[in-house]
Parts: sequence; structure tokens; C-alpha cells
Amino acid sequence: MKKYAVNFLPSGVTVAVEEGTTILKAAERAGIYLNSVCGGEGTCGKCRVKIVFGETRQPPTELLSAEELAEGVRLACRSSVHSYLTVEVPKETADLETARGQAEACRRFRDHGESDFNGVGREFDPPVTILPLSLPPPTLEDNRDDLDRLARAVRRQTGIGEITVAPTLLPRIPLILREAGWEVSAAVDRGENRGEVIALRPIKNAPPAGGVAVDIGTTTVAVHLVDLASGKTLASAATYNSQIARGEDVIKRIISSEEEGVEPLAEAVRGDINNLIIKLSREAGIAAEDILAVTAAGNSTMIALFLGITPRQIRREPYVAPLAAPPTLRAAGAGLRVNENAVLDCVPGIAGWVGGDITAGILASGLNRSGELSLLIDIGTNGEIVVGNRDWMLACSCSAGPAFEGSGITSGTRAVAGAIERFSLGDGGDPLWETIGHEPPIGICGSGLLDAVAELFRAGILGRDGRFNPDHPTNRLAFEDGRGIFTVVGAGESGNRRPIVIAQADIDNLVRAKAAIYAGVSVLLKAVDLDPGRLERVFISGGFGRYLDIERARRIGLLPAVAPEKISFIGNGSLRGAKLFLLSRQARAEAARIAGSATYLELSANHNFMEEYGRAMFLPHTDVEKFDGNSN
Repeated sequence: MKKYAVNFLPSGVTVAVEEGTTILKAAERAGIYLNSVCGGEGTCGKCRVKIVFGETRQPPTELLSAEELAEGVRLACRSSVHSYLTVEVPKETADLETARGQAEACRRFRDHGESDFNGVGREFDPPVTILPLSLPPPTLEDNRDDLDRLARAVRRQTGIGEITVAPTLLPRIPLILREAGWEVSAAVDRGENRGEVIALRPIKNAPPAGGVAVDIGTTTVAVHLVDLASGKTLASAATYNSQIARGEDVIKRIISSEEEGVEPLAEAVRGDINNLIIKLSREAGIAAEDILAVTAAGNSTMIALFLGITPRQIRREPYVAPLAAPPTLRAAGAGLRVNENAVLDCVPGIAGWVGGDITAGILASGLNRSGELSLLIDIGTNGEIVVGNRDWMLACSCSAGPAFEGSGITSGTRAVAGAIERFSLGDGGDPLWETIGHEPPIGICGSGLLDAVAELFRAGILGRDGRFNPDHPTNRLAFEDGRGIFTVVGAGESGNRRPIVIAQADIDNLVRAKAAIYAGVSVLLKAVDLDPGRLERVFISGGFGRYLDIERARRIGLLPAVAPEKISFIGNGSLRGAKLFLLSRQARAEAARIAGSATYLELSANHNFMEEYGRAMFLPHTDVEKFDGNSN
């Protein structure tokens, strides 16, 4: 079969694919992110690209206007390759490097003094320990073998009884010791009274021994590269999770794994992690062989797919996590481009849909160490919620959908340059908006949509039932087939010459998402007979949470009615917790206790959830008294 090259702009990446391959598949193979909410089914219209040169074929679709078709705009999931192509990727889906998202979260770590280890009272004690060793050279009087000489030196420094050496390292020990003049740095993977030497290097001119903390999110993958000897963060970066090409939510990806196998999804996310590791290693000036430990945190499905394990059982009753606490593995065996003996550990999950990312979030918030009654809400495609303190914890998960991240929305976009992130209504009722990077508007992201719903509700353009008010005098509101459409930005003002609108379906999506979160919180609190007013702390985790307007979130009924001063943001709790897990054996022991003792509440089997969900499907709620001062 013929093959054709497809060149993607503005990146300049080129990939060769067989004739008939969709542009979406070509982009996936090239490592190019394209927004595809529906997972390539041709129903969302988000994977628009522009054909600059070449021939494609696309079946008829009502999702593209005649003007767009004339300009060469096509749906990547439905357009097939039939010649050499040059394809322009829209700005809003080009690269996470232009996004606010996780990249800014990494900057915030440095700004807040967390670029170095900050265990908040935990001891800096990495499970993979870097030991400087000065060994006595052998003599006629002391002719012990090299392995015994090395093992004795490690025992003296660590007090560990049993010392072994990684098999692949064993043949190289005599040469390394003599070339180093018996002054070496040993990396030891420590367990209970046992240790394994996984790397041995000369001390002189040795680069830092690197460790990697990874957050495998449904939407993004974020990585921190740290120095295992000091805890200092050497570099940080993030990218979109390439699995998005097979669907934006975990259910679509589970279905994809059932239809096409697990390996394509595993390869996609491993490729993302490897690309980030390569980038960070170059930035920090260290080689892949100098990365000796990897810690990963993610929800139950993401970790299973990363490890190449089928997650199919988690979407079927009784909703069992494929692997709550994976054993320590070799990172290279999991497809990561690091030292061949580097260890891979995954933060253990609690149960069901509450995975290691939430265990990591609990570590980062300190909820498990405090006597205060606290609530942790991780807001994302899935909403995970934990209530409790150091004595007890109760956790649950609810599907919020992608609305908080700007997906599945008519004019929705990720948090990239040009995305409307702030929205208000002026005195005359005209929209006032602010975009990321102060660029011309190209769409509206999750925080902007939440602002808009709160403002439209305050102004009476939306009723308590979440429906557009046909009697409101604003000239921004129109109706098609009885369903309202509010124009935020006209086509002439936008950065992509398409109007930016909020449709009734978008309002419905956000209301369903906020109702799921609020219902999950309500069910958890009722399960322990706890009134929201008794909560002493509320932690908000996740990328969306960092840009949440508390007043507006409470106005629409997303958050429980607690005093604003009790609410704090912890940023990417999953990544922060993964880094603690990487750098502190004390934190690792805490994670094991959290995962082993927290109680999991399965909402699908809870008769109160749907009742609470129905009540929360109004703005702010059917019980307005719960939100005194928040409604209009």
C-alpha cells in the first residue's frame, strides 16, 4: 500500500502513513495533540485542521460550514490521507507549552519555595539513597572480593543487614571501582532491612542522580526531575496525555482498550513521559542513565493503562480497581528511557475509582496528619472527594465530565493562549472578558465558563432551572428550536473568525458537572453525619481548582456553604504527593496507611446520590437556604 508524508504546521513534524489513514491517526503517530472529545467518532467537531496542501477525502458532515470547507478546514478524525499533505493545526490545540495549565503549576512550585524538598515536617529520606563511599583498596593483608568490599561499605553507612547488587551491574563492579580509585557513589534501593545497589559511579565529576515524579492525569501528564541527593527540583514540564486521541474521559479509553487492546494506550502515555524526561534531562544536563527512580501517581485507570494492564473491570459492577498498589518494578521494563536498573513505584490507590492521585493529594494537603475535620475535592474529568482527618477518612468518586476543562463545549477550549478565562457582565449587560496571554479570543475554557454561568444567573439571563430566560432584554441572546444561545464574542472579534457562544447544552453540561461534585460532597458528609459548617478546612486540588473564583463557584452551587477563608488551593496535589513519595520514606509509609485505612464509598450503590444529584441540578440548589447570600 502507498505511503504518504504528512507535515504538521506550525511544529514542522512530518510522519509517513499509509494511504487512507485518518489525519487524527497520523497526528497521533507524529506526537501531535489534536482535540478529540468524541474519541474520533466524528460527533464533536473539535478536531478541526486546515489542509494547506494535498488531497483528503471526508464524508459529508453538518459540523463544518460551507465557508470552512471552502477554506480547507476538515475534521481530522474523518479526513483520510490520499496524497502528500501539509496540515495546519489550530492554535488552540497546538501545544501545551502555550497553555497556562500544568506549566504554570510547575512555576508556582518554584515561586513558593517548593522547588527543593518541602515535606512539611517529613524527613528527607529517599527510598533510593545516594551514598558517597570511600573503599579501602585491596592488599595482600586485606584481599576480600570486590562485591564483599562494596557490600560492607554500604552496610556501615546504612545499617542494612542484607545487601544485593542488580544483576546487570554485577559484571561491571571491578572495573568501576578501580577506574574510580575506590571513591564511588552508590545508589541503593532501600527496603526493610535489605538494600539493592542499582547504580555505581565515580564520585569525581559525577552528574546528579536524578529521580522523576510523574502525575499521569486523564488530560495532562506532568513531570518533575529532582536531585535524589539533595531534593532539589532540577526541571519541570507538562504535556497533553496523548491517549486523548481515543477519548477525553476514562470510560472511552477503557472501551478503546477493549476494542484495540491496551498496548496502544500504554505506548501513548509512555511516549509522553519519555518525551518529557528527554526534555528535562537535556535542560538539567544529565543523561538518561543517571535517572535512578521514578514515582507515578494517577487514577486507577491511568495507572493500569500505563502499566499495560486491562482496566475493563473497573467500569463493571462491582467496579474493582485493576491494581490498587502495584509492586516496585524496573522502570525500563515499563518502557521508560531511564537507567536500566531504575526503580518504578506507583502511589497506591484507595479502592475503585479513587486512585493513587488522591492518596498523593491527601499527602500533599496534610489532611492525614491533622486533627481538623477537612474536605479534599479534586476537580477534573472525575471528581474525587475525601472527608476526614488523621483518625479516619471516607472517600468517593463521581464522574463530572470534561466541562470544567473546556471540553464538550460549543466554543470550548483548553487553557491555552486566547482562551477566555474570566467573564463578567458590564453595567449595560455586555460581556467583559479576559483571555490567557491577552491574546485575541479563540474559545472559552473551564474557569471562563463557570464565571459565565454565575454571571448570567446573577443577571437573570439564566433562571434557577439553568434555562435561558426568553423574556430577558439582552440582545446577546437568541433562540434556535427553542434552545438559547448567548453570544460572548462575535466572529469579527475572535481570533479564529468564529463566534464564541454559550449554548443551552453547554449550560446543561456545566450544571451536571457541578451537581455531581456537590452531590458527592453531600453524600460523604451525610454518611458521617457532618454538617458543612463543622468543616475546618476545604482543600481544592487539580488544574481547574487553581483558577476557581470562590464566590462564583458558591453562587452556582459547586462548593458547600463554608466560609471562604477555610478554602485553600493545593495546585496539582497528585504531582506534589508523588514527589513526597519519591523523596521521603516517611511519606511513603503514610501513603500505605492512607490507602489501607481510608474507607471507600461507591456512589453507584448509594441510593442517596441520585437524590442529592437531582437537588443540585438547579442554580444554586433546590434548597436556596443552603447558599444564603450566594443566589441572585
